[in-house]
Formats: sequence, structure tokens, C-alpha cells
Amino acid sequence: MREQIHSCADSLEKSAVELSTKHAVAFLKNWIDYKPHQDVLEVVGIDSSFNRPAISGFNIGAVSCVAENSQREEYYAAHKIIRQHDLSEVSRELEATAIRNIANRDDVTLLLVDGSIFSFLTNGNLSQMLEPVIDKLRRHKVLFVSKTSNAKSDLTKDLPCADIFYWNRLTATTGFSVPLVDTSFGTNKQIISTYVRLEEHSPVLKMEMLATNDTTEMRNDPTMEICKALDKMAGICLDGYPAPLRHAHEDVKISSEDIDEAETIWGFSHFMGSREPLN
Repeated sequence: MREQIHSCADSLEKSAVELSTKHAVAFLKNWIDYKPHQDVLEVVGIDSSFNRPAISGFNIGAVSCVAENSQREEYYAAHKIIRQHDLSEVSRELEATAIRNIANRDDVTLLLVDGSIFSFLTNGNLSQMLEPVIDKLRRHKVLFVSKTSNAKSDLTKDLPCADIFYWNRLTATTGFSVPLVDTSFGTNKQIISTYVRLEEHSPVLKMEMLATNDTTEMRNDPTMEICKALDKMAGICLDGYPAPLRHAHEDVKISSEDIDEAETIWGFSHFMGSREPLN
């Protein structure tokens, strides 16, 4: 079995790494070099976390969400102990609440959300929660940023890996990929997506935004809106990643140690974990 797995892994690695000239040229033609201007702005990042004890059938867990700026000043914080099977949906609900609470604030220039806008728009409840601030999303005050992505485009339809893998491999300069526009949610909620690099040789990020209702932006290609967004983020980056999102990620994380403490408080520390029979 181990030999078979190694053989499959070697085959997959070879197909992923060996890229034809045709594919490489196609990627490079779709990369736009751009050196962002470092605007001094108030940028806030939102992230959430969830975890639960590894006890079979135990559906109580912890969910947290925070929003912080580059100085780790807190704009929003929510922490819940809940009885629910899908903790990820609750974490998204807290993020949607944070977006609603912060998007209308005049002292915040840009709001960055860790993750994809698709996870909100594909959920009726979450989509409805964002309706009161949908205009702020269309004005690009709220952007969605992902460190990883499994999305594939026409560039990778014949390749084994997702777009972001090849953008990381084939490019090194600051800039962004030619934006793509998704119309699956209708003309009123078109999504602009692109892959961006904020510092040279840093990892590529996926960025998504809701398109404006201005048809001129869509007709002329929304590259100027991407440039404006990069300008807003460039001044608050740490190693190519927005500092507000980094701080939010570090401060919101619910670790295994946190859950161990919770188990002790709940009196469940002596319960057998769901995987213990395999150990």
C-alpha cells in the first residue's frame, strides 16, 4: 500500500511541476505587474475560529470572531459556547455581524475579511445578513482575502492543480492577475476575483470584491479598482500579508490547549476521545 501511495504521489508531483511552455506563457500574459502606492489608511481585518472536543457525539464547541487594525486595536469581538453540529456556519454568522457593525463606520477606510465572498453569497441567511451594507461591498470598502484557494479557471482546466499554485510558481513580482468576473449570482451581484502579490517574492493571495453597479467599470475591465485596493493594503503588510488579518488570525485562534481547558471546566476531561480506540 505504501509503495502504491508513493508511486501515485510521484506521478502527481511530476504532472504538477512539469508545465508546458504554452501553459506558462498563458499565465505570464495574464499577470499585470503593479507596484502599489502605500496609502496611510485605517484598515481592519476580520477572522474567526472554531473548535470542539474530540469526543464522539459531543456537539458543543467554541466559536470566536475578532476584528482588529494594524495596531491590534479591537473593533469587534464575539465568543460563543454553543450546541450545534456545524460550527463553521456560526463562525461565518459572526463574521457577517462584524461586517455589518464595522462597514458603516467613517473611521474605517477598508475592511478585509479572511476567506471567500462565495461562502456568504451561497448561504441564504448569510447573504441576507449582508444586505444592509451591500452598498459598502459594491464600493469596495469590504474585500475578501484568502491565503489558499482550490479555484480553477480556463488556465488550469487541463492542469492538476488550482490557479494559485501556478501563480505562486510562475510569478515573483508585485501585481495581480487579469480579473475574472463571476455572474452566477446575477447581474446585481457580480464578483470580481484576482490573485495578488503585495510584496515581491511573497505568497500570492486571492482577492474578491463585489462589482459596482456602474456598468463602465465592468465594460472597461476593473483593473483600476484592483490597483486602488492594492494601494490601500500595501502600507499595512507584514511579509506580503495584511497585518490586520494576521493579528486577527493570531488572536482569534481557538487552540487544542484552549479546548483541553474547556473540557476540564465542563468535567469531560476523563471522556474517551473519538479516535482513542485506534491509538
